[in-house]
Amino acid sequence: MRVLGIDPGSRLTGWGVVEEQGRAVRYLGSGTLVLQGKDELAVRLAAVLAVIGATGVALHEYAPAAVKLAAVGHGQADKDAIVWGVGRRLGLAEPLATDAADALALALCHLQHAPLLAALYAADGRAAAVARGPRSAPARRGSS
Repeated sequence: MRVLGIDPGSRLTGWGVVEEQGRAVRYLGSGTLVLQGKDELAVRLAAVLAVIGATGVALHEYAPAAVKLAAVGHGQADKDAIVWGVGRRLGLAEPLATDAADALALALCHLQHAPLLAALYAADGRAAAVARGPRSAPARRGSS
């Protein structure tokens, strides 16, 4: 599974891509985008959300404490701990930019939650099928 993490900010947006290979996670890339313009944050983020929506890719949001927990093992980590923890977890030699580390932490958080989400989606689909009942052939009218 390949995951793109996006950490939207008011002036900088971090991005990071990781790939799960069995039990290992591989770093594919990261960086920051400088947001130009004087539009409000919501307006600038609308273009990002529109692109995600147009691709049909699922979008997942996570609370900051959940992201910190996934990245470094506790939900009260500061920015330096996130940079250090993500770099260490991904085996990176060079320190990351803060916004890129945050985005990678989001991607790692999603990888941690993905099996549970898949199970919930599967269960939801089965629940809907049970509620509909078994499929049956339409009744036929006989002629007498």
